[in-house]
Amino acid sequence: MENTPNYNLKKPKPTDKINIQDINENMDIIDAEINKKAEQIDIDSLAGVGRTAETVKKNAEDIENLSEGMTELTASLYQNTKEIEELDKVTQNIGIRTETVESQIIDLNTKTEKILGVKQYGAKGDGITDDTDAIQNLLDTLENGESIYFPKGIYLVRGLTIQDVEKFRMFGDGWGSQLKLMDGSDSNVLNIINSPRFILENISINGNRDNQTNPHGGVYIERSEFSIISKAEICFCKNYGLRLTGVTNETWEGTDEINIDNCYIHQNDGSGLEINDTHDHSVSACNIEFNEGHGIHLTDCSCLNILDSIIVSNDKIGIHAQNSSRLNINANQVCLNGENGIKCIGGKQYNITNNVFHSNGRLDNGYFESGILVAYTSKVIVSGNQSVDIDLDSKTQTYGLETYSVSELIIIGNDFTPNLITPTMIDADTNYIAYGNNGLEDKNSITDKINELESRLNTLEEINK
Repeated sequence: MENTPNYNLKKPKPTDKINIQDINENMDIIDAEINKKAEQIDIDSLAGVGRTAETVKKNAEDIENLSEGMTELTASLYQNTKEIEELDKVTQNIGIRTETVESQIIDLNTKTEKILGVKQYGAKGDGITDDTDAIQNLLDTLENGESIYFPKGIYLVRGLTIQDVEKFRMFGDGWGSQLKLMDGSDSNVLNIINSPRFILENISINGNRDNQTNPHGGVYIERSEFSIISKAEICFCKNYGLRLTGVTNETWEGTDEINIDNCYIHQNDGSGLEINDTHDHSVSACNIEFNEGHGIHLTDCSCLNILDSIIVSNDKIGIHAQNSSRLNINANQVCLNGENGIKCIGGKQYNITNNVFHSNGRLDNGYFESGILVAYTSKVIVSGNQSVDIDLDSKTQTYGLETYSVSELIIIGNDFTPNLITPTMIDADTNYIAYGNNGLEDKNSITDKINELESRLNTLEEINK
């Protein structure tokens, strides 16, 4: 800020911020000086030195006009100052927002810096190129916690393996991102071994079964517990679609606690889902259908939930459980499978509740096939199910419920009518309680006990008469 030499007016530099108070003070000084000059002017004397009254009058008018002009200038400067202040505020906001965006970009980079896109490492995804080496080289150098991203495309591979990596994530852009086994390959599409806490999601696995000689599967998982498989498609494999296998050593069994959610497993030559010698899994909201083996095949498993899934049109059994225990099978649609809807053999503690089993046994392989078959087991609850054959012209489901040598069986509130032969077939070696079922008389229920006690009481009264 500078000052003028005569009247000490404040004179801002181009880079100085304009202050309206400084302008007001300048105008006050100018106004005072004009008044002083006006008082000193003697019109007659001015005329005597060659100036006329008219000239003086003209000067006075010029001074008045100057004053009005200065007033307008002051107003204009004031408006400009307000606009500059508003511009400063906007600039400050832009600076703040810029810093925020920059911090968000830094944060986003931090979050995504471990995401490795396969195309950046040489994969083409064009459905023609063999992408095996490019992707496998990336998987071989994968570190704990890193993610592998597959943009949309068809990635031809001879088989891939992820081993000894924790907390990795493999994902794509939905089922448009497809891993497809090349013709004549000698491996599963994807093997995950000793790699706990992984996530596999939003990707398609295609076994290309029509062009394979050896019976390999889709996704094989071994010793990789606490993991998630979500929104994946697994299809067209020469063997199973998805297999979870536990390997026992001296202290633990691996591949426990895997959640399989919203997956579509279909049209595989073997079973859709195989779970062998593992525990504590959850299968929910899945479609498992048109597989040439079982829909779900469980062997030596425990503590599994199969919930809210559609298991239909598989050539063998919808859900086949062998020597397993503590299974909760609830709210599923199990229909149109080639053999039984569900078959539980051996083991114990099966809860089969609130499911729909209908029109199973459709392949007519010469055996009696039921909606629910339970045999050589104990502590079973069958409750709230509808197990019927709704095809009135050509029924294939022989019984709604079939049992052999089952102890502690509770049958409550089911609908077993109609079926091909009879609603139920319960052998003499089955010890059960039944109450409130359509197609099965009550037995050993509380009502039966009350009726039995009343009958005994009546007998005693007759004796005492």
